[in-house]
Amino acid sequence: MDRKYDVITLGEILLRLSTPINGRLAQGDTLMKHLGGAELNIASEIGQLGLKTAMISKIPNNLLAAFIKNQMNASRVSENYLISDTADDSRIGVYYYEYGSYPRKPRVVYDRKHSSINNIDIKDVPETMFYNTRLFHTSGITLGLGGNAQKFAIECIRKFKEQGTLISFDVNYRALDRRGGKSLHRADSSLCRYLLLLRRYRTPDFRQNRHDRGNPEVFLRGISYLCGCLHRAHGHHSKETQFYFHYLFCKK
Repeated sequence: MDRKYDVITLGEILLRLSTPINGRLAQGDTLMKHLGGAELNIASEIGQLGLKTAMISKIPNNLLAAFIKNQMNASRVSENYLISDTADDSRIGVYYYEYGSYPRKPRVVYDRKHSSINNIDIKDVPETMFYNTRLFHTSGITLGLGGNAQKFAIECIRKFKEQGTLISFDVNYRALDRRGGKSLHRADSSLCRYLLLLRRYRTPDFRQNRHDRGNPEVFLRGISYLCGCLHRAHGHHSKETQFYFHYLFCKK
């Protein structure tokens, strides 16, 4: 089957407002405007490597839409699956970023509640999309939004898998913005049978994830049991006690 894209990602596109280097959110009056979002970053990086990428998201139908599309085009990410939110109260999620300056760490303030991605529905996208890519990628950040966004992500994974598409999932736990509640943990577990590629990046927030209670080996054993067969492709332990896990899942 001829597939137009190498990778399609799903996630929330965010507006990032950053302080100048060494600036503080509590001080100054200047913020720099950028696009943010883990899944957009993945699509942009892959697109700049020369592969064909697209992103599924829902954005407000206002002047910011033009900014978003211009930035995506500059990064060689297709806007074909961007959904326009025409509701009167449509909005884009925003986060405010303060750069760190040793020993002070970076700080983030999220303002993304009731953003357009939370109104996304499977009827918003064409059925042809599900057999138009080699690989589909999303993350636990999108599942963590809960509600319609979580349901949409799960349905996309199922539909892409039915078309023989490779599925990539980044667990990407964020304690600062995790609204899926108990339904999120059930969703994480139920998705395992669909996954080919699972990526895990550990930060101190990881200790609060109920999957492992701070023990990465407990998390690995649970995932291995659910998926049947786990192949460890890469692991890294840095001085900052952050872990990066990269696993390839295969069927028995």
